[in-house]
Amino acid sequence: MKAEVHYDKAQRLSQTQAILDPAQHYESIVELCYMSTHHYILAGTEWVGTPHHQSHAHRDNARLLKAAAPQAILDAWNDLEKYRAGYIYGAKDDITVCNDARQALDQR
Repeated sequence: MKAEVHYDKAQRLSQTQAILDPAQHYESIVELCYMSTHHYILAGTEWVGTPHHQSHAHRDNARLLKAAAPQAILDAWNDLEKYRAGYIYGAKDDITVCNDARQALDQR
């Protein structure tokens, strides 16, 4: 995908999560925030000159670090990774973390 396509996808995912009710869809909201941020990262890092490779691994924020992302962006991405893992493994199930994921997405 080109940067513009990643950005458009991120926008769609972000708009979708915004209309969901946290009381009923907290897991979906966290996942959509994570996916949206992933696409914002790919678009943004491409725009600053970090080419997009076929590997989608973001372990240790390598793309963000290479693109010299601000610390607030790094922190938001780390938070989203924690929130997502908590929901996948069943450790988290409250609306507060859902709202935190939305705030992390807003750091884009």
